[in-house]
Amino acid sequence: MCFDDRHRKVYIADAMGIVRCFNVNSGSLINIIHTCDVSGDEHATLNDSTDLISKEILAMRYYTHADSFILVTCHINDTVKAWDVSQSESTELIKISQGGHSNENISVMEISDHLCMFATGSFAGEIVVWDFETFLPIGQLKGHKSTVKSIQFVEGHALLVSGCGSGIVCVHSVRGGPVRLINTCLGKFVNLELHGESYLNIGIASMLIFYRKNED
Repeated sequence: MCFDDRHRKVYIADAMGIVRCFNVNSGSLINIIHTCDVSGDEHATLNDSTDLISKEILAMRYYTHADSFILVTCHINDTVKAWDVSQSESTELIKISQGGHSNENISVMEISDHLCMFATGSFAGEIVVWDFETFLPIGQLKGHKSTVKSIQFVEGHALLVSGCGSGIVCVHSVRGGPVRLINTCLGKFVNLELHGESYLNIGIASMLIFYRKNED
């Protein structure tokens, strides 16, 4: 589920690959997006020579880009799609890509406006960074061996923070930072809890980054 930039619409995705858009104030249905049906045929794709049919939506984000309103959906078979939702009652599939995670299911996604990129995490612990313009992978981030539960870009910086089910939190440098550090893990720490006389790793469920802007 995600909201538009003004929180006037809410997009809700289901296991059949259908996204429904509702008016937040009235609750009325605005539009239905059949993400697995691009030409009126549920078995059709953008290119019949490539099997890009996908259904269950595992992650979804709304993004404002170059005066367009974009909805990005990540599907169960490692497929990522971008939809132009600028028109309330119609949508257009404008970008599609597959294979960034070597066919591993995507577990989470986040978009960075200031870096013009987005990142996806998988159930296998992989994190892939994508260029939003080309819709192609531009890097893979290492540091996790279990399901990536949360990823967050640090606004104003070329940094991405990720957390996984085994309690590991990683800080990565991405494109826009020092060249020698791009797509590297700068550091990691473990979420621990004291049980008796020993510590246990506690899995990360979600993260929220707080920071203070420099007002000078």
